[in-house]
Amino acid sequence: RQTFWDIRAAMNFIMGGIGSGTVVVAYLFSLLSPNNYYELARINLVSGLIIAIGLFFVWLKIGRKLRAPLAILRPQTSWMSREIYAVGILFLSIWFMFFYSTPILPVTAAASAAAFLYCQAQILYSGKGIPTWRVKQIPLMLISSGLLEGIGLCMLLTFSWKTEISANSFT
Repeated sequence: RQTFWDIRAAMNFIMGGIGSGTVVVAYLFSLLSPNNYYELARINLVSGLIIAIGLFFVWLKIGRKLRAPLAILRPQTSWMSREIYAVGILFLSIWFMFFYSTPILPVTAAASAAAFLYCQAQILYSGKGIPTWRVKQIPLMLISSGLLEGIGLCMLLTFSWKTEISANSFT
């Protein structure tokens, strides 16, 4: 039984929550201002990089790194497998947003980010090694944390880029 998760596992859940929450929140905000497709793509790219950093940390935690690709084989029973599929779709959606300006890609990115966040919440909830996480509130707490962190990062990115653009326009 696994009774201790170190900083590498924690970074996966922290970065995954921030990144996926930001993609979902940025999409919802983009519905209020649909003319900012490129800005949404940039926010999604930063969010995807944050998620990738979190996944890199969890890869460092894996004892047998060559067995990592086997995690995709059990989507019917494994939340980790489902998480891998969700993040794969998310990364592809973000990538294609820079080449095709179609409304389906932001929707796909947001839906797969939401699925990724949900999978991460279920991974913690179903972890048998740490009984404290096996309470009903854990998935909701992780999802709401990810979305709230996403609001913060989305606002930070949006306002810092807009300030940068306004400052450059006067020079």
